[in-house]
Amino acid sequence: RADIADAAAFARALDERFEAIAVGVHAGVEVVLGADWNGRVEGAPHRTISQVFTSTVAGGMYGGLDDDPAGAAICRQLQRAAYLGTLLAAAGLGVRRVGLTLIGGGVFANPLTTIWDAIVWASDQVVPFLHAPLSIVVNGRNLGDQLPAAGLAAAAVARGGHLIRFERAGARVVDA
Repeated sequence: RADIADAAAFARALDERFEAIAVGVHAGVEVVLGADWNGRVEGAPHRTISQVFTSTVAGGMYGGLDDDPAGAAICRQLQRAAYLGTLLAAAGLGVRRVGLTLIGGGVFANPLTTIWDAIVWASDQVVPFLHAPLSIVVNGRNLGDQLPAAGLAAAAVARGGHLIRFERAGARVVDA
């Protein structure tokens, strides 16, 4: 079980003070190492990127929060805060394309349904803050194996996007 003395009180605090949650943003960071991490990227100016640093709790496995209603609420709110913070940072920086990963979806074992719901929720919440279209790319290795592809596709299509499945033979659009 996670080291949270009173999970119900913590869940309430996350609900009541949701707007106070912050993410770390590095904007315009110069890329200086190559894809294999062995040496500098030649030439100047170098490409710059922006990145957001987030984290959640270990909801499943060794965290033990996934079988407790208060723990599920904690996980949901932290996921929502992480994705909303990321998308709001993109909107504020005028970024046109964002790559999202499944925060806590690996060894932290946060439920993929919670993660996906947070991504969809955050993408809807950020719309009023956008000054230009924002393309959101979700890198969800095996996401379609664990959640129904039809539901993933429906959520993407409803927001003007597509579900694209990458396989060894190539990529294919899965919108149905």
